[in-house]
Amino acid sequence: MRKIMITLGLLLLLPLTGKAQEVAAMELYGSYSHLRIEEIPHHGWNLTFGPNLNKNLGLMVELSGHYGSVTERIFGADVKTESRVHSILMGPRMFETVADKWTPYAQFLLGVNHVDVDASGTIPGTTTTASVSDGDIGLGLALGGGLDMKINDAASLRIFQADYYIVRVGGFKSEGARVTAGIVFRFGQR
Repeated sequence: MRKIMITLGLLLLLPLTGKAQEVAAMELYGSYSHLRIEEIPHHGWNLTFGPNLNKNLGLMVELSGHYGSVTERIFGADVKTESRVHSILMGPRMFETVADKWTPYAQFLLGVNHVDVDASGTIPGTTTTASVSDGDIGLGLALGGGLDMKINDAASLRIFQADYYIVRVGGFKSEGARVTAGIVFRFGQR
C-alpha cells in the first residue's frame, strides 16, 4: 500500500510543461478489467465517465462487473466457487497533462458493490452434491492511478490503470488489486 501511495504522489508531482493545456470537458472510458480478490481471479469490464471540472480535476462515475471462479478440494469434496462483483463508484480524479501527450492521474472512488457467490460441492465417486448461493450489497473503494497516452484530440489510450480495491459486504472485508487498460474518448474542450 505504501508503494502505491508513493508512486501516485510522484505521478502528481511531475513538472508542468509551462504551456496552457486544453483538456476535454467530458471523458468516457471503456476497458477490459482484471480484479484479483481473495486469491480468485476475476475478469470483467469497466466503464467510467464524467466531467473534467478544470485542467487538473475530474469527477468520475465508474460502473464495473467482474466474474471469477475457482475449484478447490476441501475435506475430500470438489468445491466450485463462482463469484460476481458489480460496482458503482464515484469520486475525484487528479491529473496533469505533460508535453501535450501524457496524462498521469490518481483517483479515489467510493461507492457500492453487489457481490453474488455460488458454491457447489461434489464428493468424487458419488452422486452426493450440495450447493449454496448468497448475495449482498456493501461498500466499495478503489484507490489508484494510471497513465493515458493521447492518440488525437478525441481519444487516448489508457496504457494502464492500477487500483487497490476493497469490497466490504456482509461484515466481511476483502481487498485486492485491479488492473485495467482500454480507450478513453474525449468530448468538448475546457
